[in-house]
Amino acid sequence: MASKVRAAVPALAAAALLVAGCGDSKPLRHTVTSQVKVEPVATPAPDDAAQLQKLLDARAESIQRGDAVALQRTSTGAAQQRRDRLEAAAAKPLPLSGLKLSARTTDVTGNRAVVGVLTTYAFKGIDTPYYKRSRVTAVRTAAGWRVVSEQARGVEAPWEVGRYTPRYSPHFVALAPRVLNVGSLMTDLEEGRAEMRCALPGVAPPARLLVLV
Repeated sequence: MASKVRAAVPALAAAALLVAGCGDSKPLRHTVTSQVKVEPVATPAPDDAAQLQKLLDARAESIQRGDAVALQRTSTGAAQQRRDRLEAAAAKPLPLSGLKLSARTTDVTGNRAVVGVLTTYAFKGIDTPYYKRSRVTAVRTAAGWRVVSEQARGVEAPWEVGRYTPRYSPHFVALAPRVLNVGSLMTDLEEGRAEMRCALPGVAPPARLLVLV
């Protein structure tokens, strides 16, 4: 009997240790990972200055293409739309290049904006850039900002002055009224350039010059 008790003691001790170990151990915890639905972040609407610059970009592209319909979509009011139609028709035959309208100053009051605009343009084959400054007034409509008037500050662009027909020679592009007979103008310009090169051998004239008649 005593031997059986002695044999049972180690077993009881082992059982006690096992029970103690179970009591000291911390229960396992299951981590639940929830999938959070991420809502798409709405892109903020462009501010008035950005919208007005976008309007000017559309006008520049329409003028360079000579697209009267597209240009009139950027304006409102009978007077400005008539002006846009005439200017697009005048710009269409011109070899315009790199036409840009950049807002230099923007003053927005309610649904009305006054924008100081710098127009930069060139002609194909001519490296010289040309500039024009103007004051553009626009109004906010249900379809967005639209131009209601434009006033030039100083020299106007050729397509704002009238209808010109381009004439070409190896070193000149001449813009003259389409009804004007320019006669020997292009030949005279080339002869004058040749005489200048002889008289001023150290001076290298531009490869091609613009002449506005």
